[in-house]
Amino acid sequence: MGTRAAYYGTKPIGATVADLGALTSATPSAITAANAAGGTPTAAEHNALVVDVTALRATLAAAVNYLATERTKINALLASLRTAKLLSP
Repeated sequence: MGTRAAYYGTKPIGATVADLGALTSATPSAITAANAAGGTPTAAEHNALVVDVTALRATLAAAVNYLATERTKINALLASLRTAKLLSP
């Protein structure tokens, strides 16, 4: 998942997604003015959206798996601290 850093304070808007470019479509022209006005998307636009949603789902699944792994590590660390009587149960 990259480097880890402690953060204190309020994050500015836009800082919540580390790499917005990687999560958005490579072809921003896929969203046309007709779609913005409520028109029906073309097959290419629909396919581009499906690709974007699939990539977002994969990114989210990777983040969930990463957090589950980190939670397991933290729980193991807490258990070892409790076993060593450095942390009360």
